[in-house]
Amino acid sequence: MTCRMSGIPSVKRSDLVRLLPRVPKDANKYTRGQLTLVAGCDEYPGAAALASRAAQESGAGYVQTYVQDSVQNVVRVMCGPSLVVRPWSAWDVQKAT
Repeated sequence: MTCRMSGIPSVKRSDLVRLLPRVPKDANKYTRGQLTLVAGCDEYPGAAALASRAAQESGAGYVQTYVQDSVQNVVRVMCGPSLVVRPWSAWDVQKAT
């Protein structure tokens, strides 16, 4: 697939794939890195779910998302069992910095 826009060079999928690092065959979730996301609220639980899914698809091995307590189950259901969902109240800012 090629993206064609006036004044912008064409980009092929094969060009983009070469930019991605190769994943070793023996890689697992502990060797692929950890991603922590703090997102979402009562009004927009889908935003946290979409960001969480993107984080999972990014290639990170372990993804955990901190959300408002009331939307934990919504995010869990939308993202599946591989996502670790925690309440904002468990977020330790001092540990994260």
